[in-house]
Amino acid sequence: RMLGKVIGGDLEFGKAFGGPVKIAQFAARYADTGILSFLYFLAMLSLSLAIINILPFPVLDGGHLIIILIEGIMKREIPVKIKVAIQNTGFVILLLLMAFIIYNDILTL
Repeated sequence: RMLGKVIGGDLEFGKAFGGPVKIAQFAARYADTGILSFLYFLAMLSLSLAIINILPFPVLDGGHLIIILIEGIMKREIPVKIKVAIQNTGFVILLLLMAFIIYNDILTL
């Protein structure tokens, strides 16, 4: 739902997603309300990371699954150089995204 609001323009990207600083702030809030709330927060954080990991994006597990699926459909292996180029591109994009999110975290301190 949150991603849909960001894509639709109803919610600013920097406010929808948070990095380590925002995660630590939320963790502190949940820890103050009790151990069960904190454990719930940790479970939701873990689930969120698992969902992100299965997105069909190069470097993530979902991206690897897409490459395997494409190879299965084509009935031949994609050349290693192409796989490396895809993974490197995805890695750079992911690093830039992480840097942007951390930058936004720092700005909102």
